[in-house]
Amino acid sequence: MRFDPDTAEMTYEVMVPGCSTPTCPAICEKDMDTLYITAHGSFHDAEKMLPGGPEENAGRLFKFKLPAEYRGIKEPEFVL
Repeated sequence: MRFDPDTAEMTYEVMVPGCSTPTCPAICEKDMDTLYITAHGSFHDAEKMLPGGPEENAGRLFKFKLPAEYRGIKEPEFVL
């Protein structure tokens, strides 16, 4: 979910299909316009992870293209 920093209103949401335990989101790529999300897979019974099961995408990596207005900001480089 993305929340407006001034109003705290939710302005954007990405749904991860077939997985109830998305984990580490990261905004990447040259233009900071791609959201990657990993999904935890070891919490679930193998039966639930079968195709068509409620956790069929657990343990996978997801890639979402972000709208232009929600692109990430590159962090400054740290130099010693």
